[in-house]
Amino acid sequence: MVYFTTLVDVEFDSKTQKPIYATSQDLMLLSKQCFLSSLKLVVALCIFAPMSYTPFETGVLAHSTNHTFADIWSWMHILNNFVAATILSFSLEFGSNNINLLIEITTGIKTKQMVNNPMFASTSVSDFWGSRWNNLIHVALKRGVYKPVRKYCNKRSIAAAATFLASGILHEYCWGLLFYVHDNEKDYESGFCSNCVYPHYGKNVIFFGWNGVLIVFEYLLSQFYFVRKIRTKLPNIIITAMVLITALPIGHLFTGDWVAAGYYEQIQMA
Repeated sequence: MVYFTTLVDVEFDSKTQKPIYATSQDLMLLSKQCFLSSLKLVVALCIFAPMSYTPFETGVLAHSTNHTFADIWSWMHILNNFVAATILSFSLEFGSNNINLLIEITTGIKTKQMVNNPMFASTSVSDFWGSRWNNLIHVALKRGVYKPVRKYCNKRSIAAAATFLASGILHEYCWGLLFYVHDNEKDYESGFCSNCVYPHYGKNVIFFGWNGVLIVFEYLLSQFYFVRKIRTKLPNIIITAMVLITALPIGHLFTGDWVAAGYYEQIQMA
């Protein structure tokens, strides 16, 4: 019942296929994770709230579609996207950890971690999306899109591309709900809400589509010995930076609307 009725993924025993129950050590570890995730989020909010979560002036609004090629490769733009993505990651980690703790306390069933430090510990693009960022959605898309497409065509690259395309469409649907403007918010005469954010739809399809392309490139490049050797020789922080730089230039397509809509301010007030 927990598996089907809550926004968490639970641990199952590989032999019996029954849920694993959380031990006292599991609860202590999860409580520690809750504390650390809340601490990280609070510190980040305190630092960047005075800067409206865009510490560097770029001249182009993050949620706009007017960025030139030079704009997206500006170091100030990239750092703004890094800040927005990091705080979003912290907020997802904070929320999911506390929900997991509540579920484990009330049901006794062990849950899976949803967010696992993607902005500072990812070792590849597939590691970022497959093991660290929003594992709940990853598991759902893997079951609902990746495996059926892989079974049908037996092509890993096609299945991965289809999964990221589906993720983009799913996020477009979520944007339609999150940024829906109710009639009572609109001006009676103009029919327009001056204080609302009207997102440009299609940005999520582009963002996740690009990350699907990166996954395919990763599959191809991982076949070369020198690429595998580089991954074992470089410091982890350099590898993580290389992973992030492949997506951060267009990260505003995903995070820009959150910044413009005041999502981070709402977290701060909560």
